[in-house]
Amino acid sequence: MSYLLTSELTSAQQSNFPECYEEPIHTPGCIQPQGILLVLKEPDFTVVQVSGNTAAFIDIEPYELLGKNLDTILDSQQINYLRDCLSYDNLQDVIPLEITLQVQVKEGLQAFNSNIYRVEGVLILEMEPSMPCEDIRFSSIYYLTKTTVSILQNTVSLEKLCQIAVKELRRLTGFDRIMMYQFDEEWHGTVIAEDRVESIGSFLGLHFPATDIPERARKLFNLSRVRLIENVNSVPVPIIPADNPVTGTPLDLSLSTLRSVSPIHVEYLQNMGVAASITIALTKKGKLWGLVACHHRSPKRVPHETRAVCHFISQVLSLEVAAKEDIEDYKYLMNLKCSQTKFAEYMSQEENFTDGLVKYKPNLLNLIYAKGAALYFNNHCTLLGETPKVAEVERLVNWLDKHSHNEIFCTNSLPRLYEEAKGFKNVASGLLTVRLSKEQKNYILWFRPEVVQNVNWGGDPNQPVKVEEGDLRLHPRKSFALWKETVQLKSLPWKQCEIDAVGELRSTIIVVMLRKADDVAKLNVEMQIALDKEKELSELKSHFVTMTSHEFRTPLATILSSADILQKYSHKLREEQKFTHLQQIQTSVKHMTQLLNDLLLLGKAAAGKLQFEPTPVDLIRFCQALVEELKLINDSYTITFANQGNGTTAYIDEKLLRHILTNLLSNAIKYSSPGGTVHFELIYQAGEVSFHIQDHGIGIPQADQAQLFEAFHRASNVGTISGTGLGLAIVKNSVDLHGGTIIIASEVGVGTTFTVTIPLGVEPR
Repeated sequence: MSYLLTSELTSAQQSNFPECYEEPIHTPGCIQPQGILLVLKEPDFTVVQVSGNTAAFIDIEPYELLGKNLDTILDSQQINYLRDCLSYDNLQDVIPLEITLQVQVKEGLQAFNSNIYRVEGVLILEMEPSMPCEDIRFSSIYYLTKTTVSILQNTVSLEKLCQIAVKELRRLTGFDRIMMYQFDEEWHGTVIAEDRVESIGSFLGLHFPATDIPERARKLFNLSRVRLIENVNSVPVPIIPADNPVTGTPLDLSLSTLRSVSPIHVEYLQNMGVAASITIALTKKGKLWGLVACHHRSPKRVPHETRAVCHFISQVLSLEVAAKEDIEDYKYLMNLKCSQTKFAEYMSQEENFTDGLVKYKPNLLNLIYAKGAALYFNNHCTLLGETPKVAEVERLVNWLDKHSHNEIFCTNSLPRLYEEAKGFKNVASGLLTVRLSKEQKNYILWFRPEVVQNVNWGGDPNQPVKVEEGDLRLHPRKSFALWKETVQLKSLPWKQCEIDAVGELRSTIIVVMLRKADDVAKLNVEMQIALDKEKELSELKSHFVTMTSHEFRTPLATILSSADILQKYSHKLREEQKFTHLQQIQTSVKHMTQLLNDLLLLGKAAAGKLQFEPTPVDLIRFCQALVEELKLINDSYTITFANQGNGTTAYIDEKLLRHILTNLLSNAIKYSSPGGTVHFELIYQAGEVSFHIQDHGIGIPQADQAQLFEAFHRASNVGTISGTGLGLAIVKNSVDLHGGTIIIASEVGVGTTFTVTIPLGVEPR
């Protein structure tokens, strides 16, 4: 899922302050002076870069350390300790390291709290002299932290959580002002909670522009959750040499606790009257949510134990903020989920699925908080609630189609992006859209009206930085006094859960569309099958008319002729002549009766009404009796019968079996020369029975064999031999009802063998 969330902070605005946005604050080339930094080349820990203040801490000049191994200042025990720490997958698990070394200037041992991390092919070791917890005894930190966390976790609302958090953090750190700062979708910030000494002014409720904390700074807060500046007015210490010897570029200090401060930010804090600060990052779902800014009016040392508490509180607060926001959105989310379920139901039951989005309640307008909605599908526009006019929506859709290539588009300031929207700002200053198809202009749009707001800024947001006369460097604003602004052409912002909800609705709609398309495809297949069946029936009907007109003509003519002779000349005919004519009439009637029976049988089979009724049949006796019947009416042919295997009785439909064997044996006789022999064999096998019928007749051409079992089809070499083309079709249907198979082996002029195999049924219960 991709979506575009527009921001007022445009590239044009950012270009007005390029130094602020592009300043490489992660590679300042220097550190704060409260500790030292050593850059080491592994595995022998050769010093390749060093801060310029080592003499003040370990009584060794920086140039004396370059090129030397770390054992110049650390003994073997300390080196081994460091190597053990480096074996951890996550070095953060061992920070701070406790390193102790002999320092002559201190006339004894000096303990250091150290930070280690790897970056760009080197190992960085930062060391700060250990100090006692002046404000909080170390033994009580655990209990204070535990109490604070318990209080935070028991708060019932986000507002209460934030207020208690700043109060507890001021108690733990001793800073003059603690304020919680929340980002909006455009990275402007608002002070939502504050605790301070009474002698300094309040920033509570003030807004601060995104330029106060540029994008690069926000990225650094995602990497390092706690940022300490002990003395804003201190002089930065250079790193010697400035460039990383591995990369040839300035050393990356993104993970550094001693990283020097941007000159612009130093001046910014000085203008606020701040001499020391701790900034604590708050995140939600991996994204920076806000900051806790701790300000002090004088320089302030902060023990590592206190920093660890701040880091822990940062993690707890981040989790609690996310939980409180999720709880506040929970009811809204449940309503969204319920509406989505209803939409899926409505769309599925409507022939035109789009009716399910607008015809019932809830409809599109009820999905999220919006005053108006529009469904633009297949060039038809349906409006709900307070919306622009149809023509205006159509032009807006055309604009979206050209300018937005994402599935979701979202803005709370449409008139700033789309000039025509100023004409309908009262109904559509906010716009949330979801695109249903990449190929077609099918959209759902939600509208929110303009909400005129009065925003209190901490200083003029239109001049966050400026260039002073005679100075090419940017300077932050000097005043943070209340600056009021009336904001127009904006709606209330869209919540992330609302953006997610329309994305899920899109997925639901696509599933329904695919299901509908599948149903249409199945219907088309069924219609095609029906058409094919109709065509087949039509052809059968045509064949039937042709065949019956031919097959019935001869016996009817015989009947008519014999009846006419009997009627006119009966008094002149001898008895044997009368008998001959009556016999001809009977034979013709039998022929037509058999023909009609065959047609009725095929009709039942085609309609699926041919019954399968297995009964116990003694197959040997059945086959022997059938052969004897055929011999009586075909005495000029020889019919042999044999059987193999153990078995007699089988559950088979006797009527259908009679159709199968009578037709095959009759054909074998019919297409053989007079005096020919037909071989009939019954074979019992494991779980099945086979019937082999072999003749030495005219054979069946290969080209005819594929269509041999189709109704009315006769082989091309039958000549004047009579037949309807129905017998083998009846055989095939009867075999299929038994779940059996029929195989043909034939050669023209040699003969034909049919093999019918039928599974042996089990006795029904």
